[in-house]
Amino acid sequence: MSEASGESRFEGKVTLVTGGASGIGEATSRRLASEGATVVVVDLDADLGQALADSVDRIEYERVDVTDGEQVAALMDGIVSRHGRLDGVHANAGIETPPLLLADTPDEWFDKAVAVNTKGVFLTCKHAIRHMLELGGGSICCTSSIHDVASYPMIGVYAISKAAVGATVRAIAADYSTRNIRANAILPGATLTPMVKREVEDAEDPVLQQKLMDGLQAMKRCADPSEIAAAAAFLLSDDASFITGASLPVDGGSLSLLPGPDLLDPDLHHSEA
Repeated sequence: MSEASGESRFEGKVTLVTGGASGIGEATSRRLASEGATVVVVDLDADLGQALADSVDRIEYERVDVTDGEQVAALMDGIVSRHGRLDGVHANAGIETPPLLLADTPDEWFDKAVAVNTKGVFLTCKHAIRHMLELGGGSICCTSSIHDVASYPMIGVYAISKAAVGATVRAIAADYSTRNIRANAILPGATLTPMVKREVEDAEDPVLQQKLMDGLQAMKRCADPSEIAAAAAFLLSDDASFITGASLPVDGGSLSLLPGPDLLDPDLHHSEA
């Protein structure tokens, strides 16, 4: 699937993508660059981040820990100092949690999930807004999850950390809509990021695991990261100029799907009457 649309919605604009070296973040970075943006990619994986920057002229890389407010503030200050503007931010950095029942989840995993998935998004938005207020506005897109509104067993702490992302964009909309700052969230379903691909490959039965992953979507397949990136680019663009405080499912129909026999056996699902 293509990372580019042939449009130039971001020509002359400066954007930031956290967690931008792989998966959804990488796809968004490439999509924004293909539409004309200068993209600052932030990621803790310096090898992947620098390789991405070396492969795409419009992409720069910085190693920043999004859980550290001083580092995030310095990142934003540096972007505006170098480029004179900050038009769009994709707050995408996040981690997964191990499959555990809520009462069996160690406190440290709660702390880790909230530090990255919740606090990291909060700090990224907070320090971006400081500059956007001075620069006349901007747009923010945050990566949440379908687990913001519905969940599976044994993923409670991850769901808690992602549900706060929806609240964050609503808070920004309530506070800053009249200041020309928009904020929205995307709620991806199962997406074939490198992390998910490794999960499938490492499963006891990779073929069955892929079928199970595909079966979670009404469309009976996982998303390609470029499909999630297309939604993020839309929300960051002026095409979404009257959308703020929203959480957009990009999930292949996951949230519309009640579990049925085909969830465990995709071969039972028939697309034709």
